[in-house]
Amino acid sequence: MTRTQKTDPEEGLKPPQGPHDGQPKASVISDADEKLLTEGAVVLYRLSEYCSDLYSYPF
Repeated sequence: MTRTQKTDPEEGLKPPQGPHDGQPKASVISDADEKLLTEGAVVLYRLSEYCSDLYSYPF
């Protein structure tokens, strides 16, 4: 247990909760022209395009 973690002896440790717990997550990525892409298939295509560009870059 870290120093910042507070516990109630009757309840024990509680799982961490953040400001976004329970909210739906959106898949968003920008294309080469900085436009935001939000549709699933388009996002997946852009991710594959990005990874291809990233790993074929000459070092």
